[in-house]
Amino acid sequence: MRFYNVWRHRLIADVFVRIGGFFLYYVYMLSCRDGSLYTGITTDPLRRLKQHNEGTGAKYTRARRPARMVYLAPCGDRSAASKREYAIKQLPREEKLRLIESEDNIIPEAGS
Repeated sequence: MRFYNVWRHRLIADVFVRIGGFFLYYVYMLSCRDGSLYTGITTDPLRRLKQHNEGTGAKYTRARRPARMVYLAPCGDRSAASKREYAIKQLPREEKLRLIESEDNIIPEAGS
């Protein structure tokens, strides 16, 4: 299921982060200025993207700004998100690009 209106209206942090009293974790991929892909996890995708673009996120993205979020998928708890992040980091670039185009991705414009 894709959350088109939620993402477009920038409400994803408010609506989907807190569910049932626990934090929902997301795995995300950023496309950096040099064309590289960065993968990480977060409970607040909008805040994390802002951190990356302000230079207060990961050291890797600091020199590769601006970054654009191209993949976002809910994972449940931190353990599941960390395992999914590791699995994605093991994929070759071509498979990561296919993942961006997949139905798992809740960012509708990312594959375009």
